Amino acid sequence: MIADKTQVVIMSMNWNVDAMRNERNYGIVDRDPEDIADVQAIFNQDWAISNGQTAQPADLTCTRLIVSPNNAKQRLLELIASAQTTLDVELMYVSEVTIRNAIGAAKMRGVDVRVIIGDPADDSVAYFKTLGIPVKTATTFYLHAKLIVTDSVAFVGSENMSFTSLTKNREVGALVFEPASFAPIKQQFDADWTASAVVP
Repeated sequence: MIADKTQVVIMSMNWNVDAMRNERNYGIVDRDPEDIADVQAIFNQDWAISNGQTAQPADLTCTRLIVSPNNAKQRLLELIASAQTTLDVELMYVSEVTIRNAIGAAKMRGVDVRVIIGDPADDSVAYFKTLGIPVKTATTFYLHAKLIVTDSVAFVGSENMSFTSLTKNREVGALVFEPASFAPIKQQFDADWTASAVVP
């Protein structure tokens, strides 16, 4: 959502009551003029295509935006691979095998990895546990988040960790690296981790 071409809202929430009241979601308000221009270009492109017109492709060279189907999978894999000390993920599910394997690879290279997952029966849970990655599930809210937090960078967006979401859908996310904005995201993850239950 772009308001007055001065701010853009990027979030995991749907526009319904449950998303705002009963679910764990993350979102940001981005006021950076270059980011706003890039998101506006994506909207303009999609608007033109939806009206049967030819559209100039949006410039997605910005290092902040994570956009499906254009660059989301590649940039999220790069983010996970960049983790040196910690990697925290809070996701509905992880069905995209390359993302799952990248999280596992972080653990194998010595990164402290923690996973909160929406569905404790998710296929990725057994894989994570065989690698010694602690996995928890939310018990006090419905987990709809799409959050990946490395040492000092957080991904917040609408992309689920699935092949379709990352390579077929139109989804938008962003990297948060400013310390004042990163801190409350990390703090909320830590609170959710404490409140969540270990998956047996």
